[in-house]
Amino acid sequence: MKNRRQWIAMLAKLTAPMESTAAAQAFAAYLPMLADFPDDVFCEASLQAVAAKVGPAPPYGILRKALGDWSKQHGPKLVELPAPPPRPRQPPDDFERKAVSRSVREILTGFSEVTRQREAQLPQHALRLDAKPLSREQLNIAYRSAGLAGPQLPAKLRTAAAEIRPEVKRGPP
Repeated sequence: MKNRRQWIAMLAKLTAPMESTAAAQAFAAYLPMLADFPDDVFCEASLQAVAAKVGPAPPYGILRKALGDWSKQHGPKLVELPAPPPRPRQPPDDFERKAVSRSVREILTGFSEVTRQREAQLPQHALRLDAKPLSREQLNIAYRSAGLAGPQLPAKLRTAAAEIRPEVKRGPP
């Protein structure tokens, strides 16, 4: 088969022999819509298979499906090429090292700025470095004011602690 136009004209003769001229003109409108098929698909073997499958004066959808089916079975096979081997990575030059150092410095500066902004939003007592830990009594008062029971020692340890220091009053068992 020399070209697509000849293939479509031959299909018109095979599927509508009494009106082949009118069919060829009508089928010529299909050519731009069949442009995604490779040229090798428009051969004598595909012409015979498609003509036998589609029947007289096929609409575009039926013709396209028949040609696509034939192409999948007999058309050119696609071969997957292996990926090219990776290029060896050259060690970074001075320009790359400086660019990375500059980027890291900018990121760290940004972290420092975010930290400063967050610290500025905290109440001042939260940032005091000279804060002292609370005593046991202060902790118990804080727990009670928060409506919490606070940590409880196991009964065995409470008894042992009371024996060692009986003068210290303990909370409820």
